[in-house]
Amino acid sequence: LLHMSKSDIHNYAKHRGIVWHEDSTNMDTKYLRNYIRHTILPRLSAEQWRQLHELLVRMRHVNSEIDQILDIALHMQPSRSSLSRGWFSRLPYAVSSEVMAHWLRRQGIRGFNRRQLQKLVTSCKTLAPGQRIDVNKKYVLTITGGLLALTLRDR
Repeated sequence: LLHMSKSDIHNYAKHRGIVWHEDSTNMDTKYLRNYIRHTILPRLSAEQWRQLHELLVRMRHVNSEIDQILDIALHMQPSRSSLSRGWFSRLPYAVSSEVMAHWLRRQGIRGFNRRQLQKLVTSCKTLAPGQRIDVNKKYVLTITGGLLALTLRDR
């Protein structure tokens, strides 16, 4: 919604009977998103805004292409809920992080952060077979000799 002003969004909501809720952290510049929004973006010229918008559109297209490539790579895995450990271990760290994040999202797992992702990737590449890694309250990742298997946690 970068192309729309906040007042445009307010008006849209008002005309459609949508109740507006303001996030209590929106004004706190200790959060990077707010620092950028309140300190950096207001200083941009119209031309800089145009360039930023073009860059973001290009990034969206690149990310879409990356997602398609990841879907193909994951489609070639043993199953929807398992990855070849050998294949995964040979990936460069940055690539394996993207694969892990995409794989988790395909399983409906959301809300993980970079630190959790780093722990999962490192564990999958280094732990001995038979080890289990907590993903969240619902899932664990089990390492076997040849597979990384995502399973429901024992109740």
